[in-house]
Amino acid sequence: MLFPWPFHSRHQQIVDAPFPEKWLPLLTGKVRHYSLLTDDEQIRLRGDLRIFMAGKNWEGALGFDVTDEVKVTVSAIACLLTVAFARHDYFPNVPTIIVYPSAYVAPSQATYGQVIESSTQARLGEAHGNGPIILSWSDILTDCENTGHGHNLVLHEFAHKLDFRDGDANGTPLLRDRSEIDDWAAVMSVEYEHLVDDVKHHAHSPIGSYGATNPAEFFAVCTECYFEKSEQLSDQKPELYRVLRDYYGIDWLARQEAHEHHGRI
Repeated sequence: MLFPWPFHSRHQQIVDAPFPEKWLPLLTGKVRHYSLLTDDEQIRLRGDLRIFMAGKNWEGALGFDVTDEVKVTVSAIACLLTVAFARHDYFPNVPTIIVYPSAYVAPSQATYGQVIESSTQARLGEAHGNGPIILSWSDILTDCENTGHGHNLVLHEFAHKLDFRDGDANGTPLLRDRSEIDDWAAVMSVEYEHLVDDVKHHAHSPIGSYGATNPAEFFAVCTECYFEKSEQLSDQKPELYRVLRDYYGIDWLARQEAHEHHGRI
């Protein structure tokens, strides 16, 4: 679908090596969507996460030990976003992943007219254009243990990185052609305004209120919702569900229903 980059021989060597058996429980226990993938997709994800994991610089903040559990969990969830893409290049705009043990405090600036106010702000994660992704491990674990509540820090921050691929965080990732761009713009702009209005009037929405911050956050929050609250999003926002399904390439609601009725896909 996207990112027609060559599959390097080094990547092939990584994929051809046996998948570590001790990692399988991490996939089945911490990555809910893994069980919704077909056998071929599971093989693809296992290969993708190893290539992704090997190609990133991993750093633990405040003395945090970045174990295989951390790397496999983060890598697998990130690669879920692109597992249905025909080819992709493993998030080249993510050189480094910094993991804090829990929420952290970061400097923040706000401008009011001619006045710049500096402060600190508690954060769970952040993504920078061509720079690092920063994540809180305790919040990742909470997301893994409370699936279906609509929040997933890794999906959120890596959705930002997909958004950055065209050079601007504007809520529109790289799309295939003009018709898909036009369709995306029409649906997302309307739904963003609906969410802004819902938040203003304290109305219920399956999409988290943080998505009303700006179009970039809207895309990231919608991505979380698409993966984590598929049924609610499909029922209440069918057009939004459709464009996200077309972009990510997997109908997660259909997969979930098939899994519930028939077991393994």
